Amino acid sequence: MLEQRRLRQLFMLQGEAGELRPLTVECRQHVLKRAAELLNAAAGCLIVSGDGSPGGVGRVVDAVTYNFDGVTRPAFQPLLDWGSTYHPAVNAMMRVHEDETAVEVSRELISRRAWYESPYYCDHVRQIGFDESIISTYATGRPFVVQGFGFFRERGQQGFTEEDKVMLQLIEFGLGGYVHRPLGGPHDGVRMSPRERDVFRLLLDGLSDKEIAARLAISRHTVNQRIKRLFTVFGVHSRIELLARHLRSAAPGP
Repeated sequence: MLEQRRLRQLFMLQGEAGELRPLTVECRQHVLKRAAELLNAAAGCLIVSGDGSPGGVGRVVDAVTYNFDGVTRPAFQPLLDWGSTYHPAVNAMMRVHEDETAVEVSRELISRRAWYESPYYCDHVRQIGFDESIISTYATGRPFVVQGFGFFRERGQQGFTEEDKVMLQLIEFGLGGYVHRPLGGPHDGVRMSPRERDVFRLLLDGLSDKEIAARLAISRHTVNQRIKRLFTVFGVHSRIELLARHLRSAAPGP
């Protein structure tokens, strides 16, 4: 259960974000700074990361930072240079929570030994005095593209708790619209699960039910059920109608 004090501060932050223009640098920086304070974190970042597919590096395509300046910058710069998955906990999280909204603490994703022996910690984090991370991912609707927060606590501080995880979840759900850039395709307003999006993409590629089932390693019955769900979501009755709806929505404006 969250302390009432922290809940009040979160509600105040929502009000402050509402007074700023959503998605501006000012708004994103303010929310990030206040979120770090709510989580008692030494530094934090708000990242858009692409190429998160298996074997990808999580190339950072957009970032806002808090307290990664001067002596602390070397703890963040490698993520810009080599991708967010250079952080071993981020790498593990993108494998576990692909295309999902989630919050995790680094020690829950990898062992302490794996963390303390990682090149990222040994070469860049230890010298700064940072240690444990708490990370959130926010599904964007694009395959292998994620947005989210990442925060560090200093070595010697208490580790992030379950209450901290709940707080970051509330920050994501309550303030994500103010800070996360809309990255989805022409179907942003259509609510599809990650697996429904997989079927949808393959349908648009012209694959049959049998081919989709083989590609996704699921049964043809499951494919059929997901296609029916897509018809309901899009308000159509056939694949031809679904394709026509996609083509109309994807067409550039005048």
